[in-house]
Amino acid sequence: MNQQTYGFYRLNNASEILSAFLQLSDSSFSHSILRQINSQDIMDYACKLEKHANVYVIGNKNISDFSANKDLAFGCVAFYSNDKSTLHAFISLIVVCKSKQGEGLGRKLVELAINSAVEADIQTLGVNVHKENHEARKFYEKMGFEIVSDYDSEHYSLKLTV
Repeated sequence: MNQQTYGFYRLNNASEILSAFLQLSDSSFSHSILRQINSQDIMDYACKLEKHANVYVIGNKNISDFSANKDLAFGCVAFYSNDKSTLHAFISLIVVCKSKQGEGLGRKLVELAINSAVEADIQTLGVNVHKENHEARKFYEKMGFEIVSDYDSEHYSLKLTV
């Protein structure tokens, strides 16, 4: 495993979020939801995340301003941890560029979501995974997530008690 030190940078506005999505989802994984929707829907999604979610990129430890260092970002996670009625958080999107997969960045991004959920007094963290995305399902199961149901005909819902 690579011993490089990584840092996180929180994306605070929709334009930064959109930029990260476009940079990282271009060729990063085969089940990208971003390839299936039009640009206006992507911008609407970025605006929704800006208002309600936590969105972080992971990159070189010196990444302190994503807008000035877009090429230093290797992955991104978007998650909601604000549902105080159900005490449930949800990972909406996670992506790691292909060149950095296998270096533990996905694990670091999920751990960031878990730690944020714990800090927010959230009890469970969920994620939906495409049924054909066996690698992602195995990844989440290794981190302690369990399949709890079929979200729909194409996706599983997984949950972790934090």
